[in-house]
Amino acid sequence: MMEPKLLVCVMSCQKNQSIWKDILERQPANTIIFAGGDVQEPQLTGKLLLLPCRDAYDGLPEKMIHLLTAVRRLSEFQTYTHILKHDDIDAHCSPEAYATIVAMLRKDPIDYAGQRIFSVNSPFGTYHFGKVPRDSYWYERVYRITCTDPPVSFCGGGQSYILSVGAIDKILARVRLEGISYREIYEDIMIGRTLAEAGVKPVHRMYGVQCLTYSSSHRPLGLEVFKSIKNQP
Repeated sequence: MMEPKLLVCVMSCQKNQSIWKDILERQPANTIIFAGGDVQEPQLTGKLLLLPCRDAYDGLPEKMIHLLTAVRRLSEFQTYTHILKHDDIDAHCSPEAYATIVAMLRKDPIDYAGQRIFSVNSPFGTYHFGKVPRDSYWYERVYRITCTDPPVSFCGGGQSYILSVGAIDKILARVRLEGISYREIYEDIMIGRTLAEAGVKPVHRMYGVQCLTYSSSHRPLGLEVFKSIKNQP
């Protein structure tokens, strides 16, 4: 069995670049931050990966697909067997959590796992209301998904999830970037649904990644909360 090697991928955006240094100082060495940028191809500079995509909330699905494409194509990432994806102000992966995940993957080379599993029980999604600009295709537009029996399950993006390179390849084989902004608004549902079509189900694992800015309603509390707690041990 191949020794697992984990790349921590922190989803961010240009408007949050003031916290990038703090994130990288607290996280494991194998961490990158990825964001949309004014580039024609993926551009890796140190631990910052700029992607040729929009950088707004309604561009998260395409940003995720560009990340997965870069992970499989850039030479710097070819030795990694898995990625851990989490959001910049929603979660924190400590070196201890990183070690826990690697030890877990040694015992069970999971394809798709997360700390919280959700099921698509409703055909309508409105979580993006209030988060996209007025000129967005998704402004006050309900996201519709076909409910299945059993329902599609997915790992909550705010609580982080793990993907193997095998799972990444299955996603890239099925998701078209063309028109994605008019089909998808929720990156984590897109990942779960696509893998379900490929016969891959999410596995629930608790591996120590902290959900920093989530309230009891599981909604992100925002950048100021991150800044207030970033110096806590």
